[in-house]
Amino acid sequence: MSAIKSSADTSDLFELKNVCDQQICAYLKKLGYKEAFLHQDVVLVLGYVGVIFCAIDFMFSYKEGFNNTIWFSYISVSVYALTSLLSYVYSKIYLAGAIFYGEKDGSSIKVSSRVVKSEEYYHLTVNTTKKDAPKSLAAEAKSSLSFGKYYYASGSLSKQALHDNIQSLLSTSSAALKNE
Repeated sequence: MSAIKSSADTSDLFELKNVCDQQICAYLKKLGYKEAFLHQDVVLVLGYVGVIFCAIDFMFSYKEGFNNTIWFSYISVSVYALTSLLSYVYSKIYLAGAIFYGEKDGSSIKVSSRVVKSEEYYHLTVNTTKKDAPKSLAAEAKSSLSFGKYYYASGSLSKQALHDNIQSLLSTSSAALKNE
């Protein structure tokens, strides 16, 4: 596992974002959230299904000859295209911008981040869902702060400022769940 960076080139927005993302994941794990990989696993399984069909097609065509197995090639290419499309759509729906999925004490969180090119703002969204209630409750908290709030001029990350923002978003979303 690579070491978590705590400094970045201040002229590269995406490097600033990646360092913040790594620190947020590490901080949430330190708070006791257990990272969930369900959505990444779904995308991975869809990819494996498409590749396995193509590998079976290759072996079948190698053994029996391509002209005798062209019908299976049509099927395997179609399955590969379909699983690739499903994987793409699933990632756009569930994984777009998500940096952390986690669970703790009967609730789950999804933390998403994004930056817009030529803007100096780091947009964070924390979605909290309480699962142990009779009806699933959900709340969302957002922040958009300048990278100047998180980084010193030297490019070193102010971990405390980032942790305070995450803690504030977690508190806001948890309070919203209690009010519902």
